[in-house]
Amino acid sequence: MESKIKQIVLPGAFLLSLCLLASCGPSEVPDPYERVEDERTLTDEQWTVNSLASTDAFGRSFSSVSTANPSKEVGIFYSLWHGSHETGIYDVTLLKEVNPDALWDVSSGNGQPTDSPLGAFHYFGRPLYGYYDSRDPWVLTRHCELFAMAGIDYIVFDTTNSVIYTDAVKALIEVFRKYAAQGFEVPKLAFYTNSHSQITVDSLYSIWYKDGLYDDVWYKIDGKPMLVTNKDEFTDYDKLDFYEEFFTLKGSQWPDERMRKENFPWMNWEWPQFNHDGIMSVSIAQMPGYNAANQEIGNFGRGYTRVTEGYKTGAQNVDEYQKGLNFEEEWRTALDPELSGGEVNNVFITQWNEWMAIKNRANNGDMQMVDGFDLVYSRDAEMTDSETGYGDGFYLQLARNLRKFAYNDGEHYFLDPHTIAIGENDKTWDEVKHSYRDFQGDAMFRNFKNAAGSPSAYGYEMYEDLTARNDIVSTKVTHDNDNIYVRVETAEELVLSSGDESWMNLFIGTPDIDGRTPFAETFDYRIMPDSTEGSMAIARYAETDSGDKTWAKTDQRAKVSFDGNVVEYQIPRSAIGVGNRVPHLLLKATDHLTDPLDIDDFYVSGDSAPIGRLAYEYAY
Repeated sequence: MESKIKQIVLPGAFLLSLCLLASCGPSEVPDPYERVEDERTLTDEQWTVNSLASTDAFGRSFSSVSTANPSKEVGIFYSLWHGSHETGIYDVTLLKEVNPDALWDVSSGNGQPTDSPLGAFHYFGRPLYGYYDSRDPWVLTRHCELFAMAGIDYIVFDTTNSVIYTDAVKALIEVFRKYAAQGFEVPKLAFYTNSHSQITVDSLYSIWYKDGLYDDVWYKIDGKPMLVTNKDEFTDYDKLDFYEEFFTLKGSQWPDERMRKENFPWMNWEWPQFNHDGIMSVSIAQMPGYNAANQEIGNFGRGYTRVTEGYKTGAQNVDEYQKGLNFEEEWRTALDPELSGGEVNNVFITQWNEWMAIKNRANNGDMQMVDGFDLVYSRDAEMTDSETGYGDGFYLQLARNLRKFAYNDGEHYFLDPHTIAIGENDKTWDEVKHSYRDFQGDAMFRNFKNAAGSPSAYGYEMYEDLTARNDIVSTKVTHDNDNIYVRVETAEELVLSSGDESWMNLFIGTPDIDGRTPFAETFDYRIMPDSTEGSMAIARYAETDSGDKTWAKTDQRAKVSFDGNVVEYQIPRSAIGVGNRVPHLLLKATDHLTDPLDIDDFYVSGDSAPIGRLAYEYAY
């Protein structure tokens, strides 16, 4: 259907467009967007993912998309090994600060340093969720949610060293199935094998595939589960023939081997990367020197650039590592058919959560960590805490580029206005076409051991989080000439908390307003309880000249009603600066955050809908 706005050729076209959106009067600011009818057929869960927006710490943004491109897929490499190999918690970033001598000491036997023993797994930094065990359902739930919101199609388990981590896979499948049953498009699953491939594939087939009990969870190519394997490791050719019939077998591709188009790459050391018949590796960093701790042998860290203008090319740009310059260039190849030597339809990202490498002594006597070392020379997208690491930057970078690659650009759709009588069980809400959906069950208590299963200098033996309270499952938004209306629904009857400013907050961003200095590059206002019954305070984010940050209460208020498992908000448009313009908003509903001035906390405590720095975009 043609855009209505395209049929209007009079000078008042933009003004009429605004009127169609918001039942406006003649004094309204013209709508800056060319709007079309929304004829998409989407579930609420699909609509939610398509309607997400965010801006990272460097001002790089993404907004709503229209539809997923069915010919494009994105997967990510995923580690299962946390809690299976650690003999203690050893963190390179912290050791560099507090005990660098121990870190570089490669003594063995009785003389080796206890703070950094030879042969032990070392973390390159502290994960935002702590040094977690891969079986922790609290962590797995957040991983699943982060992947679903980003649009990841599949994850591939790292079983390249022939350890298959059955308990961790079982725990992850249970979590992923739970949210798939709620209607969310959660990633499908596959395995990457390499060493002792025949033995490894035998075990995987026997445990996971033989009985058909898990057929719904597998990532499939040509209707069969994909499995990556090293066919050269097979000696039983009848067995290989059977597996080639059962699976879509892809050959494992190591970056130091001859590139084969038919293989499946986990990483490429060349740029532009090799195109494996439409499948391409996109990695955050590359370590061709086989020692990420030695920067004189040709490693490419997170800040390495080859062609990016404004930075040192052919150099590490260590001070800029948080921007992911290397990762951005890898994505650039996948997005540009001229660079990639043909169309790319499947991107495989290395990686999500490796976190560790073994401290060894190289043949020349140097300390060696093959695959990762510190915050710069490592290749995970999973978040660190913002104070000591790169925060959520690589997750948002992943999501932003994934949407460029695998989704069609967003369009500006007409949106019908509605007036809601809050607190009166107004059935007008049923006329609002979609609701933003959040995982039901992600607001959960955490009580699980750390990866080493013992106390350490850097973390407790048990991780505990008891901040979960009200589990937000649905958010609806509409507006009229005067107000924004928001309806938030929880899974069960609301747990009330008198005098608690963290109770059922709304965070609102106004991206079209000039001169903003928003919290987390996104949110300008916070709707929060105070002592007044029937309404909530409207606070505005502010930063002082001395760098202090605050949510400062204004003299405006939002009318609020709550009953059962529903909270309704009526917010004057003028109170959030959109009194006479299209109410283009970024929204987030939260409950029981421990620190509303720390964006990390939006990934961790209570419940945030949507998770982390993501926001629901309204009236884009």
